Amino acid sequence: MVVDQIPSHLRRDLLGYGRTPPRPQWPAETRMAVNIGMNCEEASEAPVQDRDGATETAMTHGSGGLSGRDLRAEALLEHGSRVGVLRILAERGRATTMFWCAVPLERKVTLAEAIIEMRESGLYHKGARQPKMMSVGLHMRPAGHRGRAARLERFLDHIGLHADVWVCEGVEIARHWHAHVHSDAGA
Repeated sequence: MVVDQIPSHLRRDLLGYGRTPPRPQWPAETRMAVNIGMNCEEASEAPVQDRDGATETAMTHGSGGLSGRDLRAEALLEHGSRVGVLRILAERGRATTMFWCAVPLERKVTLAEAIIEMRESGLYHKGARQPKMMSVGLHMRPAGHRGRAARLERFLDHIGLHADVWVCEGVEIARHWHAHVHSDAGA
Protein backbone atom coordinates (compact mmCIF):
# COMPACT_ATOMS: atom_id res chain seq x y z
CA MET A 1 0.00 0.00 0.00
CA VAL A 2 1.31 3.46 -0.85
CA VAL A 3 1.87 5.70 2.20
CA ASP A 4 -0.39 8.41 0.79
CA GLN A 5 -3.26 5.92 0.79
CA ILE A 6 -2.92 5.19 4.52
CA PRO A 7 -5.24 7.38 6.63
CA SER A 8 -3.19 9.95 8.55
CA HIS A 9 -4.30 8.67 11.98
CA LEU A 10 -2.86 5.22 11.11
CA ARG A 11 0.52 6.36 9.76
CA ARG A 12 3.64 5.68 11.78
CA ASP A 13 6.43 8.21 12.12
CA LEU A 14 9.56 6.10 11.73
CA LEU A 15 11.92 9.08 11.57
CA GLY A 16 11.06 10.71 14.85
CA TYR A 17 12.36 14.16 15.71
CA GLY A 18 15.86 13.55 14.40
CA ARG A 19 18.14 16.51 15.06
CA THR A 20 15.28 18.84 15.97
CA PRO A 21 13.62 17.36 19.06
CA PRO A 22 10.71 19.28 20.58
CA ARG A 23 11.37 21.38 23.64
CA PRO A 24 9.17 19.88 26.36
CA GLN A 25 9.32 22.95 28.63
CA TRP A 26 9.08 20.95 31.85
CA PRO A 27 7.46 22.84 34.75
CA ALA A 28 9.51 25.58 36.40
CA GLU A 29 12.09 25.45 33.56
CA THR A 30 13.59 22.22 34.93
CA ARG A 31 16.29 20.54 32.85
CA MET A 32 15.16 16.99 33.35
CA ALA A 33 12.04 15.05 34.32
CA VAL A 34 12.67 11.87 36.34
CA ASN A 35 10.00 9.19 36.54
CA ILE A 36 10.56 6.37 39.02
CA GLY A 37 8.57 3.27 38.12
CA MET A 38 8.14 0.66 40.85
CA ASN A 39 7.31 -2.93 39.90
CA CYS A 40 5.59 -4.71 42.79
CA GLU A 41 5.58 -8.44 42.17
CA GLU A 42 6.28 -9.71 45.69
CA ALA A 43 3.76 -12.35 46.80
CA SER A 44 3.06 -13.32 43.21
CA GLU A 45 5.96 -15.78 43.14
CA ALA A 46 5.40 -19.48 43.73
CA PRO A 47 5.07 -19.92 47.53
CA VAL A 48 4.61 -23.12 49.50
CA GLN A 49 1.61 -21.46 51.19
CA ASP A 50 -0.20 -21.60 47.82
CA ARG A 51 0.46 -25.35 47.60
CA ASP A 52 3.44 -24.94 45.27
CA GLY A 53 6.09 -27.61 45.74
CA ALA A 54 8.85 -25.23 46.81
CA THR A 55 9.58 -21.57 47.48
CA GLU A 56 10.58 -19.65 44.35
CA THR A 57 14.27 -18.84 44.63
CA ALA A 58 14.80 -16.76 41.51
CA MET A 59 16.57 -13.47 42.30
CA THR A 60 17.57 -14.59 45.80
CA HIS A 61 21.32 -14.67 45.16
CA GLY A 62 22.42 -18.13 46.11
CA SER A 63 19.38 -19.37 47.93
CA GLY A 64 17.65 -22.46 46.66
CA GLY A 65 18.36 -26.12 46.28
CA LEU A 66 15.88 -26.94 49.02
CA SER A 67 12.64 -28.75 48.53
CA GLY A 68 9.69 -27.23 50.32
CA ARG A 69 9.80 -23.93 52.14
CA ASP A 70 12.96 -21.77 51.95
CA LEU A 71 12.70 -19.10 54.67
CA ARG A 72 15.88 -17.34 53.51
CA ALA A 73 14.45 -16.93 50.01
CA GLU A 74 11.11 -15.73 51.41
CA ALA A 75 12.88 -13.14 53.58
CA LEU A 76 14.91 -11.87 50.61
CA LEU A 77 11.81 -11.66 48.42
CA GLU A 78 9.85 -9.76 51.08
CA HIS A 79 12.52 -7.38 52.38
CA GLY A 80 12.17 -4.72 49.68
CA SER A 81 8.45 -4.28 50.15
CA ARG A 82 8.53 -4.51 53.95
CA VAL A 83 11.49 -2.30 54.67
CA GLY A 84 13.24 -0.76 51.73
CA VAL A 85 12.18 1.11 48.68
CA LEU A 86 8.87 2.75 49.57
CA ARG A 87 10.27 4.12 52.85
CA ILE A 88 13.23 5.64 51.00
CA LEU A 89 10.96 7.28 48.44
CA ALA A 90 8.47 8.50 51.06
CA GLU A 91 11.21 10.01 53.26
CA ARG A 92 12.32 12.10 50.31
CA GLY A 93 8.80 12.94 49.15
CA ARG A 94 9.39 11.47 45.69
CA ALA A 95 6.59 10.70 43.26
CA THR A 96 6.49 7.12 42.00
CA THR A 97 4.59 5.34 39.26
CA MET A 98 3.49 1.93 40.56
CA PHE A 99 3.12 -1.22 38.46
CA TRP A 100 1.35 -3.97 40.40
CA CYS A 101 0.72 -7.64 39.87
CA ALA A 102 -2.79 -8.52 41.09
CA VAL A 103 -1.81 -11.03 43.80
CA PRO A 104 0.49 -8.70 45.79
CA LEU A 105 -2.10 -5.94 45.59
CA GLU A 106 -4.68 -8.29 47.11
CA ARG A 107 -2.30 -9.58 49.79
CA LYS A 108 -0.80 -6.23 50.80
CA VAL A 109 -3.94 -4.20 51.38
CA THR A 110 -2.28 -1.76 53.83
CA LEU A 111 0.56 -1.12 51.40
CA ALA A 112 -1.90 -0.58 48.57
CA GLU A 113 -3.92 1.85 50.71
CA ALA A 114 -0.77 3.79 51.62
CA ILE A 115 0.17 4.13 47.96
CA ILE A 116 -3.28 5.38 47.02
CA GLU A 117 -2.88 8.13 49.72
CA MET A 118 1.24 8.53 48.39
CA ARG A 119 1.92 9.54 44.68
CA GLU A 120 23.34 12.69 37.89
CA SER A 121 23.87 11.87 34.67
CA GLY A 122 24.88 13.20 31.27
CA LEU A 123 21.19 13.79 30.78
CA TYR A 124 21.21 16.50 33.43
CA HIS A 125 24.04 18.41 31.75
CA LYS A 126 22.55 17.95 28.28
CA GLY A 127 19.26 19.21 29.71
CA ALA A 128 20.70 22.72 29.88
CA ARG A 129 20.52 22.83 26.07
CA GLN A 130 17.52 20.55 25.53
CA PRO A 131 15.34 19.31 28.46
CA LYS A 132 15.56 15.54 28.98
CA MET A 133 13.58 12.77 30.62
CA MET A 134 14.87 9.80 32.61
CA SER A 135 12.81 6.77 33.60
CA VAL A 136 14.10 4.77 36.56
CA GLY A 137 12.59 1.29 36.78
CA LEU A 138 12.84 -0.50 40.11
CA HIS A 139 11.79 -3.89 41.39
CA MET A 140 11.13 -4.01 45.12
CA ARG A 141 12.91 -7.33 45.59
CA PRO A 142 16.38 -6.41 44.40
CA ALA A 143 16.19 -2.62 44.93
CA GLY A 144 15.11 -3.06 48.55
CA HIS A 145 18.18 -5.09 49.58
CA ARG A 146 20.49 -3.13 51.86
CA GLY A 147 23.35 -2.50 49.41
CA ARG A 148 21.07 -1.52 46.56
CA ALA A 149 18.74 0.51 48.78
CA ALA A 150 21.75 2.60 49.82
CA ARG A 151 22.47 3.32 46.15
CA LEU A 152 18.83 4.35 45.65
CA GLU A 153 19.11 6.69 48.62
CA ARG A 154 22.29 8.26 47.17
CA PHE A 155 20.63 8.67 43.76
CA LEU A 156 17.53 10.34 45.24
CA ASP A 157 19.64 12.56 47.48
CA HIS A 158 21.77 13.56 44.49
CA ILE A 159 18.88 14.56 42.27
CA GLY A 160 17.37 16.34 45.27
CA LEU A 161 20.35 18.71 45.22
CA HIS A 162 19.19 20.09 41.89
CA ALA A 163 16.22 22.43 42.00
CA ASP A 164 15.88 22.08 38.24
CA VAL A 165 15.00 18.37 38.25
CA TRP A 166 11.31 17.48 38.26
CA VAL A 167 10.58 14.10 39.91
CA CYS A 168 7.08 13.11 38.90
CA GLU A 169 4.73 10.30 38.01
CA GLY A 170 4.50 8.98 34.48
CA VAL A 171 0.98 10.31 34.10
CA GLU A 172 2.24 13.85 34.88
CA ILE A 173 4.80 13.58 32.08
CA ALA A 174 2.15 12.28 29.69
CA ARG A 175 -0.26 15.10 30.55
CA HIS A 176 2.48 17.72 30.26
CA TRP A 177 3.68 16.31 26.92
CA HIS A 178 0.18 16.24 25.56
CA ALA A 179 -0.55 19.81 26.68
CA HIS A 180 2.76 21.43 25.74
CA VAL A 181 4.44 19.37 23.03
CA HIS A 182 2.00 17.05 21.28
CA SER A 183 -0.54 19.80 20.68
CA ASP A 184 2.19 22.08 19.23
CA ALA A 185 3.16 19.42 16.70
CA GLY A 186 -0.34 19.50 15.25
CA ALA A 187 -0.66 15.73 15.60
